[in-house]
Parts: sequence; structure tokens; C-alpha cells
Amino acid sequence: MNVPRGWPTVAFLAVWFALMIAGDIAATNYAAGNGFGVWFIDVAFEMLAYLAFGWRALPLPFIVLFVAFQIQPHNRFGDLQINELSEIPYALSNLVAVLVTVGPLGVRFPLRTTRDVSLFTLVLCVLGPLLANGSSLVVYGLIDPQLAPWSGFLTQLLRGAGADATAIIVFVPAITQLFAWRAPLVSEGSETGVKIDRPFILGLEATIAIVVGDYLLGLRFGHNFTEFSVLPLAWLAIRYGMRGAVLGLLAANVTATIAQVALAVPVDSQLEYQGFLIANALLAYLLGAFRTEREALMNRLEHAAYYDQLTDLPNAGNLMEFLAKAHGGPVALAIADVCDLRLLNEGIGRAAVDALMIQFANRLRASVSADAFIARVGSGEFAVATAHDADAAALTAAIQDVTTTPFPIDGSHLFVEVSIGATASTVAPFAGELMRQAALAVRRAKESSHRAVTYQHAVEQLAPPPLYAELHQAAERGEFVPFFQPIYRSRRGIWELAGAEMLMRWRHPERGLLAPADFIHLLERLSISNRVGWTMLEQGLRLAAQWRAGVPGFTLWVNFFPRQFLEADCTQRIGQALQDCDASPDLLVVEITERAVAADESAFTQLASDLRAMGVATAIDDFGSGTSSLARLREVPAHILKIDKSFVNRSDVDHKAMTVATTVVRLAAELDLQVVAEGIENTAQANAMLAIGCDFGQGYALGHPVPGADFERMLQAATV
Repeated sequence: MNVPRGWPTVAFLAVWFALMIAGDIAATNYAAGNGFGVWFIDVAFEMLAYLAFGWRALPLPFIVLFVAFQIQPHNRFGDLQINELSEIPYALSNLVAVLVTVGPLGVRFPLRTTRDVSLFTLVLCVLGPLLANGSSLVVYGLIDPQLAPWSGFLTQLLRGAGADATAIIVFVPAITQLFAWRAPLVSEGSETGVKIDRPFILGLEATIAIVVGDYLLGLRFGHNFTEFSVLPLAWLAIRYGMRGAVLGLLAANVTATIAQVALAVPVDSQLEYQGFLIANALLAYLLGAFRTEREALMNRLEHAAYYDQLTDLPNAGNLMEFLAKAHGGPVALAIADVCDLRLLNEGIGRAAVDALMIQFANRLRASVSADAFIARVGSGEFAVATAHDADAAALTAAIQDVTTTPFPIDGSHLFVEVSIGATASTVAPFAGELMRQAALAVRRAKESSHRAVTYQHAVEQLAPPPLYAELHQAAERGEFVPFFQPIYRSRRGIWELAGAEMLMRWRHPERGLLAPADFIHLLERLSISNRVGWTMLEQGLRLAAQWRAGVPGFTLWVNFFPRQFLEADCTQRIGQALQDCDASPDLLVVEITERAVAADESAFTQLASDLRAMGVATAIDDFGSGTSSLARLREVPAHILKIDKSFVNRSDVDHKAMTVATTVVRLAAELDLQVVAEGIENTAQANAMLAIGCDFGQGYALGHPVPGADFERMLQAATV
């Protein structure tokens, strides 16, 4: 337990010293007995001294005895030397009990939990007094049996231990509660010290009135009814927790003791009274601890619901409440997203990133104004909001200041970049709309060279994409439909229709027909892309199986989502789709982008090998636009390369583009791969691709993507 230094410590020692001496003299002169008081208040202060100063307080009880004998030479237990000798085991026993309680047992003061109450009662209030009084009586008995006759050893032990236990269980929790020497937990803040209000005063008054009334009735009927004081004590403990319990108990027991002394209750009847006081205290403390623990738990749950566990900043839910309160007034909101957080986790480890997030949060607290609201709204996202003005630029500048100096992490210094999206309004919209605006600005900041973007600038530069919710609804309503673009084979210097690439379109109920560029990048992020991809595959295979009857060797080229080809049962699902649609395996060509192949080459290699064994061809789409090396093609068992259209549609005007396309065709021939030239936009490009030996060609010059019915008419016209 920590006590304040300086004059408060001196004052404590002076009061403690005076009360110990007064308690010792009062017990000696108790009119109704032979030196045993109702309680020994000096032992409670001795315990408090050990709690405050540890073993350094050990000489104090001996000094108290010496001073007490100077004031009152005729002590009840003989001369000073005998008392000092008996004090040695007594003081050591109490010291050991205190050190064990706060050391190995870990009891905290002020008492807060049922565990602390139970251990405090057992060790300090029961075992400690029994050991201290027992060892002290043994010393008395060995020196002079008349001072402590062995025949009355048990009675004296119980009386002394009862008096000690009564004082300890009442005064130690009360004093530690009043002075709150031990720093409490955050959740216990409302339980520190004493909060005096009218119901609290009424509870204390009721407790004292019941005790006084009990003793007055006791005079008339020969029995006191102090047990009834349990009722207001229980109410105080349940309503006010431990602070209500300790102060209510202190008031009740001090009142009862005054009455006990005033009525000169004989010592022989005090054991029952002391037992009642101890049981009364234990009950009040347990009820108070239950209330305090419940309140602490509720505080922790509430804190966890509204605050980030790592940084102790408010979370997104707390921020939404703050913004909701600002509705209708000026407001500014900025969200900062730490860049490359995934790479940081992989590079320095999650623990170091956590330390970085804590430092970032602390810098934010120091950088922004005191009335700004700071929250952590994602793993690497922090938000700053103000509800008194609409200056988004000031918030952005404050956040940028945080990253001007490096962060010291594990002996290194890391510079951190953030993408900042800000929004502001003199009349705040709904909280959800503010968050949407800031999130849109953050996305724009990530995609542009500017690290800080306001919402107004974001909407000017970037039209908001279709909402994710619309994509889910579109999948449920079957709004994704297949289109087909013809693919031609080169035969004897001319292009002949050989198949079609199935492309996806979205028949949006309000925006009309949407091209893949408007939504495919969003759909790829969602798990529903798997379901959409397999549904489109079955639709295309059913049509292609019919078309092949009129065009022998017709093939359907299908783009697969990355999520699809990474599925463990991808090969089995393709085989099942072919079987359900009564389609031959050589009807299908599975297209996977070069970017997806490079991201997980081993998975694609396994898939291509399995499909080759099944009879299904595979094609690497957009070859030349990603990171695959030409040498890697030797290890990948694909059948076809599709040259990226950026080389094809410039082949008639750019010599370098034509050279790249020619090189790819020659390399593919060496590796026994077929080549598709996609993006042919005019006759010159079509002739150029024929000249360098491309096996297949597609593009607007050869045919546009059309719905299935239109493509079927195109097939019929081509076969006439």
C-alpha cells in the first residue's frame, strides 16, 4: 500500500501512535473486565502500519509499549520487560500475516472483490490474531504462569484474538477505503473514497438508530437485538458497494461499542458480541464486494463495447454516437488509413505493429485539439472528428503532423504513410452519411498520388461504384447475363469462326446494361463471385453444346474468377458442369488472368494439369500485362496464350508493340502453345496478326460481344 509522502505521512504516524497508546490504556482500564476490551484498536493501526511501511514499521509497537508504560506504569500484564518480550512474537506474527496477505495471496486494499474479502478475513482477521495472541500468551505463561494461567489459555486466546479480529475487520478496510492509499483500477474509479449523498446519510442514521434502540430494549428485556443492524448494513452494501459496507459497519460497531462500554457489559459476555461483529462485518463486506464486482464488470463490458482494446481510443460505434449528436450542426471528420499495413505485419510482426498503433494513437492525442474526438475504426484506421466547426483542412494537417517524424519500434525508426479522407459540413448530415463520405475520400486518396483527399474532390474525380449490397441483390435476381464475342481461327490466311469468349454483363434495373469495367473489380472481392461464376459457366455450356452441333469444333472460352480456380474442388465442379450440360470436355477453354497465375503459380499449375488430363484446355489471359516471365511458361502446363490487347491494338502504329507480339508468337511456337491476339480493332491489325502467325484472333474488328440469341443468329449466317 502506498501512502503520501511528507506531512500526510507524519500526520498518519502521529494519529496512529496516539490511538495505539489510547487503545492500550483504554483496554487496561475497561471498567467491566480484567484488561480485555471489546476490541484492541491499536492492533488495527499496527496492521495499517505494516500495510503502509512493511517490515520498516516493526519497531513501532515496541515504542508504543514503552510510551504507554511511562504514562501508566501499573500495567495489567506486569512490567515493561515482560510486555516487550511478549510483543516480539505478537508483532512478528501480525507482520507475517500482512506480508503473506499482500504478497503471495495478492490481496489489494481497499478491498474490492469477494476473493480479497475472504482472504483478508481468513488470514488477517482469523489466523493472524490466533497466532499472534497464542504465541504472546505462551511467552507470558513461560515467564509467569500467574499472568497467563495454562488452565485459562483457550479462553484468553479467544478473547484476545476476538478483540483483535473485531478491530482489524472493522478499521483496516474502513481506513484504507477513506484514504484510498492503493491506486484503484480504472473501472473502480467510482468506488474510490467516499461519495456522500442523502440516501447514504439516511442509511448510516438508520444503522445507528437500530443499534441504539437495540441496547435500550436490551436494558428493558435483558437482551440486545443488535442483529437487526444487518438490515441497513446490507442495504448500504448493496447500494454503495464496498464503500457503503465499510462505513456503515464502522458506524454500527463504533456505536455498539460505545453502548457496550457505557453499559459496562461484563467481559464474559463479550465473546458472543465479538463473534457477532465479525460475522456482521463479513456479511457486509461480501455483499459490498458482490456489488462492486458487478459494477466493475459492467464498466468493463461497457468499456469494451465502446473502446478499442489496444489503444483505449473510442471505437467506430462510439464515433457514430458522437457524430449522431452533432447532426444539424457544423462538423468535420477525417479518417486516416495507415498504408501497407499487411506488409508491416509481415515485415516487423504483429506485436511491433501493435506497438506502432499505440504510438500513432498517442501522437494523435497530442496533435489534435483537446475537444476533438479521436477513434480507432479499423485495424489501421483512425478517425478524428470535431463538432464545433467544419474545418476538414485543420484535421488533415493535424493527422499529417503525426507522420512527419519516424516511429521508434524495436530499435528501428519507421516512417509511416497514411491515406487521409476528410469531409466537412456546416450542417452535419446523418452519421452514416458522414462515414460514407470520409471512406470514399480515403479510397480516392489510396488510388491517387495525393495522400489527402476531401469528399468534395473525391466525388469530382471518382464516381461512386455500385454498392456491394446491389451486387448481392443482382446475384439473387439473376441480373448477371452472358454475352459472347466471336473468336476466329487463322486458316490459310483468313479468319474462320471457331468459338466465342463468354463475357459478363449486368442488366441493372436503373442504370441499364453495365460493362465489366463498372463492377467486376468489386465483384471479385466478394464471396458471391464464386456462385456467379459457376452459374455463368453452366449457362454458357448449355448454349455452346447446342451451337457445336452446327459448328464442329466450336469452343467456349470462359473467364474464371481467382476465387474459383483456388477452390479445392474446382476440377470436380468443372467436370460436373460439363456432365450436367451434356458437353464434351474439349468444348471448354478455361481462361485465367496472368495476374492470378503469378499470384499463385502452384495452384494454377495443378489446375491446368488436372484439366489437361480431363481434356479441358487452359489459357493465360492478358499475357504481357503482369509479372510472369517468359521462362516461367516452360513450367506452366497451359495450352494457349492470349496476347494482351495493349500490344495488338497498337501493332499497326507502334513498331515496338509489333516486335513484342511477334516475339510472343515465336516463343509460344517453341513451347507448343497456341496464341490468341485479342483487341483487334481494324483490318490492318487483323492482317498483321495473320502475318506473324497468330492461331486465333478476336476484337471489335472481327465481332462485338452480343447476347446469346444474337450470337446464335451470327452462327447461322456464318454456316450458310
